Amino acid sequence: MSLYLTDDEQLNLIKCWFKKYGKLLIVSVTVLSVTLLGLYFWQEYKDKQTENTSILYEQLLASIKSKQPIDYDKKMPNNAYGHLSALLQAKAAIQQGNFDAAMNNLTWVIQHTQDVGLKQISRIRLARVLLAQNKPELALKQINIIYDATFNPLINKVRARILIALDKKPEQS
Repeated sequence: MSLYLTDDEQLNLIKCWFKKYGKLLIVSVTVLSVTLLGLYFWQEYKDKQTENTSILYEQLLASIKSKQPIDYDKKMPNNAYGHLSALLQAKAAIQQGNFDAAMNNLTWVIQHTQDVGLKQISRIRLARVLLAQNKPELALKQINIIYDATFNPLINKVRARILIALDKKPEQS
């Protein structure tokens, strides 16, 4: 008996293996290919969205510097550029005395960002806007929500201003 298989025997072994596992192999390769293509196109889409948002963010920065407002889409993308754009728009709205627009932008950031630092900054700014509108009770509710303890000195400073507006003595911490 020979240790080596003949060509016909090898061919028969391959045919039997393919008959047994061929469908599984084809389905696996197809699923893998579709998954990889889907991931590639998803990444391309996300990159394009980030690039477009970056361009809008630069335009927003330029418009704020030149004090010429641009028509920035109110459906801000839920990414870092969108969150920062909303903060910049809130700042510009405050400078123009449009507190409602500032509150809308700050609330949008609080609701959409996953970054706790950015969320806390937005909450502090929202409390300041409410205080400027003579709504110290609402401002106190906002400032009492803490996501990031590293902001405690700033939070306490704003809380003290709110308590002074409410004619309450700030608590010693």
